[in-house]
Amino acid sequence: MSEHVIDKWLDSKLPASLEGTQFTPIEHPTLKGSPLAVQRGQGESYFLLDSKKDRWVLKKLHHRSKLDRNYLTQVAKQLPNIEGVRSGKNRLVLSQQSLKGGAGKYTCSELSQWLNNTLLIPCETGKDWASVADDIRDGTPLDKDRRIQITLSLIKLIGDLEAHQIAHRDLSSTNVFIQGSKVALIDFESVFHPSLTCPQGTTFGTEGYSAPFIYSNGNPNTKATWNSSADRFSLGILVAEILTLHQNSPLSGDGGLFEQKEILQGQSKTISEVEGLLSKISQSAGQNLRRCFSAKDYSDCPSPSDWEQSLQQPQSTPAKATKSSPPPIQATIPSLSDLESFDFDLPQQTSAPPLQSIQLPEDPWKFSTCTHCHGTGKCDSGLLFRGCKQCREWRSKNKLYGNECRVCHGKKHLVGV
Repeated sequence: MSEHVIDKWLDSKLPASLEGTQFTPIEHPTLKGSPLAVQRGQGESYFLLDSKKDRWVLKKLHHRSKLDRNYLTQVAKQLPNIEGVRSGKNRLVLSQQSLKGGAGKYTCSELSQWLNNTLLIPCETGKDWASVADDIRDGTPLDKDRRIQITLSLIKLIGDLEAHQIAHRDLSSTNVFIQGSKVALIDFESVFHPSLTCPQGTTFGTEGYSAPFIYSNGNPNTKATWNSSADRFSLGILVAEILTLHQNSPLSGDGGLFEQKEILQGQSKTISEVEGLLSKISQSAGQNLRRCFSAKDYSDCPSPSDWEQSLQQPQSTPAKATKSSPPPIQATIPSLSDLESFDFDLPQQTSAPPLQSIQLPEDPWKFSTCTHCHGTGKCDSGLLFRGCKQCREWRSKNKLYGNECRVCHGKKHLVGV
């Protein structure tokens, strides 16, 4: 239904007036005649250009999300006027009356009905953290100073929201955009504020970033995330990723470091490695991450100010050596060859078979190609995986960070993410 409606609008080659502003759909860069679109999370999104050539997203939420118009409208009103929340603060909740006709304007009753409760959202600039992480894994460096600046920017943003009793509730690698040394958030369809009622179809977060204590018998309790501190655990995971991710880091389904099963267990080889790397930056930072995995509630997790203080402390350095005492006197120990009459020839040959030299395969975690197609791009089934280097280069070239189909890698359609 959605694709059909937008296809007709694209085919008309006419702009449509939405809430008084002219918009046109963006054509897919490789699939001529098809709109540029992605599908993930709670809805499907179509990319538009306004009359100033600024990008917007037209996001149609799935019926199962059951997010009512009042909730969606109130979220924008509750968000504070701070940097980093523009896509939530300036978005519009459209209605059937949002589409205006006129000379040279596209209008259609089918599109008008489809627009009801659809979100019109300004696009953020930069790259999502998942794509920046892909670049790091592919060998593009991100220096330590900039990592710390990005991390402090994210910490400040979450701290400002928490000070206004607001939680995003779905922080993940794909919802945090890197803009130089600043960050911005997208996808404000799960926001908590005391004045809002928890929507029936709201998400509990994203796997790989969800707190272990919200699970009971393997199932997440969404209502356990309905509070103003609900971003603290996922903030800790993102801080660890931004500060420590390197070229050989493992890759989770959403592009992060940890699988949800690791988080539920609270310990793994990757968790231990990341804690160690964080401790080299600041001992209290490593301790903060351990607090996240040991927490029984969001209040046990480090607050934004805890993280800020840990990164303002001096870098951990090896303990200074104490003043050493004079070296002990060492006696010379004679060898057998120093003894009298010790004189015989060592055998020059042996009857033992020669040792064989073998070449061990490269460690599997060092491979950067897709585990399914191994870099050929010939996947024949969908994967909860960010794909091989070839897939990621295609995404970056077409500015579709993390959203092409895991089946066709963007050659046919952009669904199944």
